[in-house]
Amino acid sequence: MSFSFEFETNKRDNELLELRKYDFIGCYDCSIGGMEFKSPIYNNRKSFHAICKKLDKFKNYVGRSCGTHLHVGTKYKGKIMRFEHEIFG
Repeated sequence: MSFSFEFETNKRDNELLELRKYDFIGCYDCSIGGMEFKSPIYNNRKSFHAICKKLDKFKNYVGRSCGTHLHVGTKYKGKIMRFEHEIFG
């Protein structure tokens, strides 16, 4: 499996640009008041968990108007789509 996520903030601040050193890409999202950062794709849980711990430093930039979205890649996408109602319904 692979993992990536979008880290949304409700503020704009130069301190958030530190995320670039972890290979995050800064983007604009009109649905939030701050900035959005897209993570690189992680191919194991160890590296994914390591970056999650580093993000704790930026928790004060996350509020009620934004969130973090996890994306999971899998070779079973076809099966998941076929049984999505049974899995998620």
